[in-house]
Amino acid sequence: MRDAIAFVDNSSMVDSELQLRYKVAGVKTTFGGQFRHYAPSSEGTYLDDKDEAISITEAGSYVQLDTMLFDRLRLAGAARVDHHSLYATQISPKAAVQYEVAQGHNVRLGYNRAFKSPTVLENYLLINDILLGNRTGYTIRDGNGDVIAEIDPLRPEKVDSFELGYKAAIGSNIYVDAVAYDSWYRDFISPLTQLANPAAAMPTFATLPDGTPTAAGTPAEGTLFTYANFGKARVRGTDVGVDYRPIPELALSASGSALQLVSFENNSALQKPLVLNAPSFKLRGSIATEGLGVKGSFLRLDGRYHTRYAFESGYWNSMALLGHDLPARFVMDVTAGYKVPNTGLTISGTVSNLLDNTDPDVLGAPVPHRFAWLQVGYDFDGLRYK
Repeated sequence: MRDAIAFVDNSSMVDSELQLRYKVAGVKTTFGGQFRHYAPSSEGTYLDDKDEAISITEAGSYVQLDTMLFDRLRLAGAARVDHHSLYATQISPKAAVQYEVAQGHNVRLGYNRAFKSPTVLENYLLINDILLGNRTGYTIRDGNGDVIAEIDPLRPEKVDSFELGYKAAIGSNIYVDAVAYDSWYRDFISPLTQLANPAAAMPTFATLPDGTPTAAGTPAEGTLFTYANFGKARVRGTDVGVDYRPIPELALSASGSALQLVSFENNSALQKPLVLNAPSFKLRGSIATEGLGVKGSFLRLDGRYHTRYAFESGYWNSMALLGHDLPARFVMDVTAGYKVPNTGLTISGTVSNLLDNTDPDVLGAPVPHRFAWLQVGYDFDGLRYK
């Protein structure tokens, strides 16, 4: 019975990259190319490859130019062209300008476009003839046979972003890095979602483009779980980080991040509203000492906190499984050690999750309890050959 339901995975992938960098007339130039070939193989156990092998090729090339003007103005631009064997060619431009407003104080403005192609699973999933990938599209009908939705074949997600940043060195011991960004997303790829259910109070039925019902000839005929593009959204965020070293033996750092879903338009009645799956606010901080009080000793204390947030991805739904959002969480880690003089030995101990916080960061991932370990390291000058 175990062998009858086992998933087979004999997949392989070839990945390669070639890059050339040089400087011409003060312009830093980078050329590159990438090639990747996927050969997934499940023998029909979870992919649609029982009768025909799956072969996917991705190839991309890019160029980047980076130069300084007038000693204070830095310009950078890049363009990337990607070809995918299943999708149209994508062009991804990027540009940035940085200006030194004062000694050690830089302001930058950038623009970037990116995309995410559907995965092998999102295109070729095939389990029980009802959990299906979406590379062909589907038609959804009601009990009277009327079309209520047309599900287009998957297409890549896209995002355009603008970024405004500031980086500064204040004196010789304070460093600041701040950035604000606005991003416009479109054509989100949904998690695996049930789009047709013949057993519902108001039954719906799915067919392939040629009119063939999904799971034809089985009790589940017309049932469909698949992936679909939907909606567009505007997301805004800020990140601020500060590093401070009051004395050479002590380093303090702190950072904060804020994230906001400004707007979301859902163009599909079959999809739920977008959930960011990320907290709206995060804080991090650390205190590190080296040789403070005792020569050769070191200590590091790290803490991180995030606010409560809703999480939903397929089966993993915080409201359905927990009855509430994922709770706010604070985690602290500590490391202490000592470098034994004139020996090359370093002895250290670490305790992660010092307060034993068992709330999850995300659903579906393990939640470790407090965990401690000791480590002994030895540094040497290396081997010398004449």
